[in-house]
Amino acid sequence: MLHTDDKHFAAKACGISESLRLQNVEVFGGYYKYSIYGRYTDEWTLKGENDGDVGNAGFRAHFKYLTLGVDVNSLPFVHSKLTLHSDDSSFYAGTLMGRGEPEIGTLRWISQNKSDIVSEIAVDWQTHLFYRGISAGAKIRNSRLELSGLYLTSDPQNPEKEYYIRDSVSAMVLRSRFATNLGGEILSANYTFADADIYLFGIFHQEQSHKRFLYVPLEFQLNYAQLQWAKEQMAFHLDFIYANAQMDANPDRFYETLAPNRALPPSILKALSFTFLQKAFRVNTDLDATGILGGGKYLWALGSRRSFKPSINLDFYYAHGEVDILRTSETTVLFATSSIDEHFVRKIRSLGTILSPGFEFKFGEHVLFSGGATQIIPFFISYNEIRPGEIYEDAETEAPQGGKAGNNGSKKEEEPQKDGNILGDVPQKTSAAFRNGFAAHFSVSIRF
Repeated sequence: MLHTDDKHFAAKACGISESLRLQNVEVFGGYYKYSIYGRYTDEWTLKGENDGDVGNAGFRAHFKYLTLGVDVNSLPFVHSKLTLHSDDSSFYAGTLMGRGEPEIGTLRWISQNKSDIVSEIAVDWQTHLFYRGISAGAKIRNSRLELSGLYLTSDPQNPEKEYYIRDSVSAMVLRSRFATNLGGEILSANYTFADADIYLFGIFHQEQSHKRFLYVPLEFQLNYAQLQWAKEQMAFHLDFIYANAQMDANPDRFYETLAPNRALPPSILKALSFTFLQKAFRVNTDLDATGILGGGKYLWALGSRRSFKPSINLDFYYAHGEVDILRTSETTVLFATSSIDEHFVRKIRSLGTILSPGFEFKFGEHVLFSGGATQIIPFFISYNEIRPGEIYEDAETEAPQGGKAGNNGSKKEEEPQKDGNILGDVPQKTSAAFRNGFAAHFSVSIRF
């Protein structure tokens, strides 16, 4: 999906599922295998990977005024939903609840400088989630209104591992949907709002000692709106998305954003003694991202029995993102602390299209084969890295008994502005189109 010199993301999955319906009860199950890999390089290389197998099973029971469903998988995760509704489903209200302990994966920080004391840190990340929500909907003449809310939290845990990430999450998601039937034409509007407070702690655990080398306090908000029109074999939509994320650095000790040398075992620390350079990083970040997506889909029905249905989905998009970063690098030798502040802004803009051809082929009444592909085709991508301020280097000497600290001076440098087209990072080969922004899927359904 993405493959450049400093960024790489790829995902693949394969699965099989089966469902059986007996009167008003549906039983289902499945098995899936997946693999996810990501890499980002900026002085340090951050790699993330997760692969595994997931099996799931569950049931749904439909009654006159009640619908109940339970889904269990091997992540592990348990999801249940209970809905009360009228006989004609013109009104419904329901609750849902879920709890699980999924493995997020393994993250690796790899230093670009091979001579660093800490050349690589590998940590495991498993979260413990619990969510509950409510939903309601009503049909008024030819229109339908649906509202739902979800609240998600995580329970911080300390596993018996040497390196791990502990998270504390509090998130709320609100959704609304309105749809109306205009004589065979369906016009609908959707809106989603999400707000989350996320705290990530990187912990080094050895014997009875727990050291925190990573601290990421993240605030996140998302606004997503969609307007859609559909009629028979074609549909059009217009989507708008705005996201904002903030991370404020904590000036207190042991709350550094990243302190890689604190991940060292005591044996190495004793050997290095006072000659060891204590390095830490504090990061303030403000990110804004906006996206507009609009387009349509058309489906053909060909063949004597309309058994072959090719489709084409063409969307146009515009995306703009900006991140403002203040990064403080701190170095401590004995009682002297020096710091370097780097303040820079990164901006990216892109305009292009997303092409998604697909097909369905039906063999008789029992076999359905379907597939499709998606390719992002950018017309324009602009990437700028701007450093509007200056870099300050402050050396402070701290008295061991709480004495006053003195400023030994500062150093200022003008940083050049970096402009460029990010397309230059993508290898200009025939295969590049199928490594960046490309996805494909295929499925076979058999009905007994």
